[in-house]
Amino acid sequence: SEEAFQAWASGPAIAAHAGERANPVSTGASLLEFEVVLDVARPDSQA
Repeated sequence: SEEAFQAWASGPAIAAHAGERANPVSTGASLLEFEVVLDVARPDSQA
């Protein structure tokens, strides 16, 4: 509810989110690229 959000936002959330921000992992998208490799076994009936 709106009341619950306002109570949270004006309570401990202020202190929890008021600190200095950590540095990002990277600033270039190329540094965050990765590949996903799947090894999926076939069911015995199709082997």
